[in-house]
Amino acid sequence: MPGRPPGHAGRWRRLYDALDRAMRGDFTAAGDVLEVYRESHGNEDEPVDYWIEWNAIIILGHIGTVECFRDMRREIEAPDVRGADRHDYYANTKITDYCRAFSLWGRLDALPVILDQYLNQRMKGAPELDIFGTYLSELLLPVGWSDSMIPDEPPADMLEDYLNLVMDRYDEVVAELGSETVHVAFSELLSPRTLARHICAPIETPYLRHELICLRERFEPMTGIDCTDFFTSDPWTPLAAAAIAEDFLASDASARFEDGARYFFGHRIPD
Repeated sequence: MPGRPPGHAGRWRRLYDALDRAMRGDFTAAGDVLEVYRESHGNEDEPVDYWIEWNAIIILGHIGTVECFRDMRREIEAPDVRGADRHDYYANTKITDYCRAFSLWGRLDALPVILDQYLNQRMKGAPELDIFGTYLSELLLPVGWSDSMIPDEPPADMLEDYLNLVMDRYDEVVAELGSETVHVAFSELLSPRTLARHICAPIETPYLRHELICLRERFEPMTGIDCTDFFTSDPWTPLAAAAIAEDFLASDASARFEDGARYFFGHRIPD
C-alpha cells in the first residue's frame, strides 16, 4: 500500500482476525490486539499509525482480558512512561489511550488508576487533560447527570476539591454496588438491559445525541445488534434508537445477560 508504513496491512488483518474470533466467543487473540497497538504506536524507525492504534484501543476496551489490562497498567506506571517529559508524544498518548480502554473495560477499580494518571499528567503539564474527565464521568455519573464538576477540568485552586469529589463519588458507587471489581457504565452495573432502558427513555437535554452515542458505544458491541439506524433518520429523532432497544428488551435473548458482566456479541468475556 503506497504511503503506508511497513506492516500496515498485516496489522489490520490481525485486528480483523481478533474481532472475528471474539464475535464467535474466542477471546484468546486479545493479547495480539495489544501487541498491534504497541507496534503501531511508532518509534524512531516507523511513524505512528493513528487509525490502527485507535481501533486497537477501542477493541481492547471491548474484548481485552484482565491480563491485557494488568500489562497495560504496568506499562503506563513504569518510570520511563510515567516520568516522561510533557513533550514526549509517545508516552503521553499511550497514557491517554490506555485510560480510554480502561474506561470502556468498565471495571470500577480502574478508576483510581485513571485518576492517578490524570494527576500525574496534570502535574507535568501534558496535553489533552480534559479527556480524563470524560473517562471518569462514564464510570461514575448516571446518564443525563449534568450537575457535577467531574467532567470538567478544574482550576489549580480547586484541584484538591476536585480529587476529593471524584473519590467521594467513587466510594459512593462502590458502596451502592457492593464491590470495586464489578463492571459498570454510568454508575450502574454494566448491563445491556440497563443501557437499553436508557435508550428507550432518553433524557431530553441539549446533549441527548451525545448520550445516545455513549450508550450505543457499549450496547452495540455487547449485544451484536446493528445500531446504525440510531442516527440515520432525517430529521433525526431518538425514536429509531428506542425501537431497537425495545425489541431487544422484549426478546428472549435479553434474559441471558448477567448484570455486571462483560459480553461481546452476546458471548461472555471471562473475568
